[in-house]
Amino acid sequence: MAKQPKTAVAAPAAGSPPTPPAAPVGAETLAQKAERNKTDLFVRTLGADGKGVPAAKKLAPQAQLIVDVIEAAGAGGITREGLNEKLVPAGLKTRQSVGRIVTYYQKSLVEAGTITIAKGNAPTAGAPAAA
Repeated sequence: MAKQPKTAVAAPAAGSPPTPPAAPVGAETLAQKAERNKTDLFVRTLGADGKGVPAAKKLAPQAQLIVDVIEAAGAGGITREGLNEKLVPAGLKTRQSVGRIVTYYQKSLVEAGTITIAKGNAPTAGAPAAA
């Protein structure tokens, strides 16, 4: 197979508007998303007896700790920021960031029916929502 000859990139035509510089790759968007996610409200799903609904299958120890902290927060729930702050004192051991652990397990916990997450609905960071 023969090499293709290199072709020169043509310069923009005289009088044409300059090409805008490329925007930073999601830096501002990621910061905005992180700020918005701080107000996600995690609420423990309760059964008719007022107790937490057990998961359909055994949860990983880190996932169970997340559920326990959410349940301890009460019926009003806890914000993502508040949850992240309370997990380490509750005994979470990880080399990764606490937020990354929560993000990893949140989908499986919602699918198991043990918690619900209201996106960006918490009134203030760390405070339970009014019932």
